[in-house]
Amino acid sequence: MKNRTIIILPVLVLLLAQGCSRETAEEKLHRRIENLVNEVRADSLESYVNWLEEMGTRFCLAENRREVAVKIMNRLKGFGYNTARLDSFFIERIWQENSYAMWQYNVVATLPGTAPAEEISILGAHYDNYSRSGDPFVIAPGAHDNGSGVAALMEIARIMKQEDYRPSATIEFVAFGAEEMGLYGSWDYAGKLSASGKKVRMMLNNDMIAYEPSSGNTGWLVNIINYPSSVSLLGEAREVCDKFTILGNYTDNTHQAHSDSYPFAENGFPALFFYSGTEDPYYHTESDLASNLNFEYCSEITGLCCALLVWMD
Repeated sequence: MKNRTIIILPVLVLLLAQGCSRETAEEKLHRRIENLVNEVRADSLESYVNWLEEMGTRFCLAENRREVAVKIMNRLKGFGYNTARLDSFFIERIWQENSYAMWQYNVVATLPGTAPAEEISILGAHYDNYSRSGDPFVIAPGAHDNGSGVAALMEIARIMKQEDYRPSATIEFVAFGAEEMGLYGSWDYAGKLSASGKKVRMMLNNDMIAYEPSSGNTGWLVNIINYPSSVSLLGEAREVCDKFTILGNYTDNTHQAHSDSYPFAENGFPALFFYSGTEDPYYHTESDLASNLNFEYCSEITGLCCALLVWMD
């Protein structure tokens, strides 16, 4: 009887150890995600939006368009993305009976992946803006549209570098130019990726993610817009939203074609578009200011995107 007990005990210990190792792997993923998400700071997001707002205008036809792109590039370099770069493209456009032919700029920062396969995930947001009140060549603060999306991109880039996160798939942080004139930057970038044959695991787009007038955090919602190429990705995003944020979520695809995720979806890449969905009375006006935004709410959507990048890696 004693001998039988001695034989059985090591087997039980081995089985328990195997069970614990499986549990530990899942817990490790959750802990890694929670550690990153907990670093998202509402005051950081607000500081980025104020910084963008202080540029005066980010209208893509204004003379300072390259200066704006360089400032964003240098901010990303300051986080440790030493190879951050401008990706140029040329547009021809008639606007208010005037013809424009000029260079525009996407800003790209890369967090290299550890896997040998050439596969990338993209976190994107357009940095240009527009104001229909006043002169957009002079004043177009664009805090919500789309300083909020750029702030999320910058905060996630900062945190991942700070925490030495090493993804398996390369992550590209792309701030798109000339979105307001017709998604020019994202059409150009998605087209280049398609021609290169690179595999895009997912493209996550943040556009207008900080207007939430309610002071409490109950009932906060995010609209997760999807495409035929991203049905399964939408399911993963909903699960991540439930696990790692206080947000409820829904999908209303009315604005599916109105932001930078659309060209990626049209090129067959899985793409999602995160959008506050709340009607913003300051949209495309000189009153689109940081003072009208809810950065605690914005931090939840930022955390959702950060978590999803790690969850899907």
